[in-house]
Amino acid sequence: MLLLSSASMPHYGIERFFRFALQAGFEGVEINIDERFDTHDAAYLKELEGDFRLPVRSFSLTATNTEKYLKAYQKCVREFPGVRLALHSPELFGFEYQKWLQKIAPKLASKYGLTLCRVNAPLRFYFGLIPQYSQNSLPQLMKAPAVGLDIAALSSTSVEPSEAIRKVGERLAQVYLTNIRQEVPNSPPQDGRIAIDEVLKQLKKQQYAGDLVVYIAPEQLGEGDDERMLKTLKEAASYCKKHWK
Repeated sequence: MLLLSSASMPHYGIERFFRFALQAGFEGVEINIDERFDTHDAAYLKELEGDFRLPVRSFSLTATNTEKYLKAYQKCVREFPGVRLALHSPELFGFEYQKWLQKIAPKLASKYGLTLCRVNAPLRFYFGLIPQYSQNSLPQLMKAPAVGLDIAALSSTSVEPSEAIRKVGERLAQVYLTNIRQEVPNSPPQDGRIAIDEVLKQLKKQQYAGDLVVYIAPEQLGEGDDERMLKTLKEAASYCKKHWK
């Protein structure tokens, strides 16, 4: 299923996000729990699911002040049995999130019938020496029941997307079709130096049965210019469908 992540539109209400997703031709959504209270409200999200006929298939966490939203995340996701908890690798000094990821998230998933899905973060360094993110290698991610691959984040490592897809194998449950345009990450999948069409071919070859997620950074999407945003989103959905279906 082709999903749009609400992280693409952090300054818009969630109802407007659903409307954009529907108009652009997406089949479902990922909700990024962040400072917007609407992203914490399970009943409201279920209402929007019904109104727009777009299922919530995945929940991610904001990369900014992640630890501030852990309780809201726990409370919301448990109302959506069967969804994925798409959780990115923790920062090296994000000790509370690290502990939550190791101890609480697996119990949360088990108790409420959710799928714990670990997602890779980009390879970045403090002072050019110390990795910014911990537990971020493919073998470490594969300790979880499911794995999500962020294609743009992979490009910062020595691992090619095709190699990562093969290595993760049947654990692969979610793929972020992110690109890099003029060295700026999270550009539209159809516009950048990564051949996303080749990634989709590899996924088809491997008979991938998980979800495809489009996340476009707000500045790359043109947040604030509704006409431009809708055009870009329609082009992204059309491109992904063309090379997938």
